[in-house]
Amino acid sequence: MQYLKADTATTIRIGPFVDDSDGKTAETGLTISQADVRLSKNGAAAAQKNDATSATHDENGYYRVPLDTTDTNTEGTLDVCVSEAGALPVIAKFTVLPAEVYDSFVAGTDKLQVDLVQINGTAEGSTSIRANVVAAAGTQVTGADDFKADLTSLNDPTAAAVATAVRSELTTELGRIDATITSRAVAGDAMTLTTGERAAVGTAVWDKDISTYAVAGEAGTLLKIAEANTDDLKTTTIVKADIVSISGDSTAANNLESYCDGTTPIPANTTQVAGSSVSGVADFKADVSGLPSSSQIADAVWDEAQSGHTTAGTFGLYLDAAISGVSTGGVSAADIADAVWDEALSGHTSAGSAGKALADAETDADSAATGVAGLNDPTAAAVASAVRTELATELARIDADVTSREASGAAATAAASLNDPTAAQVATAVRSELATELGRVDATVSSRAATGDAMTLTTGERDAVAAALLDLANGVETGITTRQALRATLAALAGKVTGMDTNAPVFRAGDDSKDRITATTDANGNRSAVSLNLT
Repeated sequence: MQYLKADTATTIRIGPFVDDSDGKTAETGLTISQADVRLSKNGAAAAQKNDATSATHDENGYYRVPLDTTDTNTEGTLDVCVSEAGALPVIAKFTVLPAEVYDSFVAGTDKLQVDLVQINGTAEGSTSIRANVVAAAGTQVTGADDFKADLTSLNDPTAAAVATAVRSELTTELGRIDATITSRAVAGDAMTLTTGERAAVGTAVWDKDISTYAVAGEAGTLLKIAEANTDDLKTTTIVKADIVSISGDSTAANNLESYCDGTTPIPANTTQVAGSSVSGVADFKADVSGLPSSSQIADAVWDEAQSGHTTAGTFGLYLDAAISGVSTGGVSAADIADAVWDEALSGHTSAGSAGKALADAETDADSAATGVAGLNDPTAAAVASAVRTELATELARIDADVTSREASGAAATAAASLNDPTAAQVATAVRSELATELGRVDATVSSRAATGDAMTLTTGERDAVAAALLDLANGVETGITTRQALRATLAALAGKVTGMDTNAPVFRAGDDSKDRITATTDANGNRSAVSLNLT
């Protein structure tokens, strides 16, 4: 169906007119006069059109028929019927729309009128919203006054209410901040290393490069020196010692040296060794020969049974306890690290040792923590109290200074009025400033629209309403908006068409920009397939 604008002259295109004998040959030379064009408005009795101009042939049996404002003066359906000798009758159906609706839907030059005249089927005045208004919470209000009453509680809070709300929020937020600060660790709190952190510390200790240490007394420096001495021992075939004196007697030393290297035999008259009597050299040699070698002594030490050492304080008991606590799988890096960091600091007192340095550091840290503890983690109340105390002290100083100046004469008298305002004066000044500020806020609030005030839509808002109506999803059918339905309708009723004679009609868009409808029909024009392009 095609749309026409009410009370507007226009030229319509009707057809095709085909020969009444074969039903398909286009009749292109018909004379269609004013009397031949019959109009039926909204189903009323047909009458000839008012416009006196005859129709003219366009193409392929289609004719252009002029209509004047009288022909289009009735909104609703308009049937245009033409019966001409030699051709089959043609009827074209139109819908006459109010000018505003036509200009909004078709021409796109106007906006739909969207004035509110009813709510839930009840007519409303221009400024009233009555019983059909339902509150957001689902409670029905009984009239405009009730609606205003509901809105009143939402606006214009008093200064006291604002102050109370701010104070409440501030108290809550300061409480949260104070709780958060209180939950944090302070100086002196015990800290526990994880197993992974302990292992990492142990690894760092044993993998430290000691070549950079040079300060005397540092553990790293001592280890560096020990390593150097060990290297010297490794490169020396025999550790040699030259005994030059025994109890200040160089002769005794020389004799002992000659006895040891075999250059001088032990005198035969030696009667005692280490306080024990010997009968002679043979006896002495027999005694000496029975002594174990260094390798035998070492083997005896490492082959000693663990269970035989139970005396407290002995190294054997210590090794037995230490080794018994190690798994059979061997000592891991983590075990060594744990042993290093679990060692009691109280047992390390030698100056220059790492244990002594750590013990001293712990003592210093405890002292520092004791001194710092009082400086950390103040609560909001403590801060406020401190500020209040400082402020009171400062005000007292100023008051004393002003009092001392009052006794100094006229200058003090002149200055007295500028200082030391009373609490009442301060309250008055604050009240005045607060009244001014609240007055400004009140003026701002008063300048805003009130309930029932008329509101005017801007051009953009009107466009948005029209666009929302035209582009409402599924507005006509599933997947079809109102705008898309109008495009298809305009193409079908007023667009150019081709392929009617081959049962494959193609309807062009109203602005002739694209193929809007592509259909397949039978010989009687019945559509069996339709493809739409509504973009």
